[in-house]
Amino acid sequence: MLQALGLSYQYSEKSLFSNLSFEINPGDCLQIIGGNGAGKTTLLRILSGLCPPQKGKVYWQHQDIYHSQLHTYNTDRLYLGHKLGIKTDLTLFENLKLHQTLQRSEHPVSPTELTWLQLKNIATKSLSAGEQKKLALLRLLSSSALIWILDEPFSNLDETGTNWVQELIKQHLAKKGRLIFTSHQKVNLTSQLIEL
Repeated sequence: MLQALGLSYQYSEKSLFSNLSFEINPGDCLQIIGGNGAGKTTLLRILSGLCPPQKGKVYWQHQDIYHSQLHTYNTDRLYLGHKLGIKTDLTLFENLKLHQTLQRSEHPVSPTELTWLQLKNIATKSLSAGEQKKLALLRLLSSSALIWILDEPFSNLDETGTNWVQELIKQHLAKKGRLIFTSHQKVNLTSQLIEL
């Protein structure tokens, strides 16, 4: 279980969120919605172990991730933020292989799974924003992480790409995975909703 207790964060004089508490259990999906600058990405970074909260605690399996559990938590979660983390001089397939090597993935993505993009041998700097987003999201296929934390996973995607991501999410949740994601509008995948 991932548990947040009393999370608060303020930027300059602006309170982004105050005293947020929730639990994410196996099979749960939490969507965080709000406008630009509302604190969605900050909350995701706190839940990912990348930015400590100013107040409150985040627990993974009943251990504070910012004190005793961060290494274990880092292997149990996959965070995909605004910066896609791709190498633009590498091809789509080379980027995936690099990610799989760095993550020591036991679930490699095969070249045949990339045929829907038809771009596996093209340098990623030649891809559109939507195609680069799909490449970043392809990492989900090779991940054994229990928790996916995704910052606006549907941005820059067409209808086909959106449907593909929704199917990946449904499969992850059906296997008792957990998902936390941000969006500007409600998506029909959620069991919990936080509006900032």
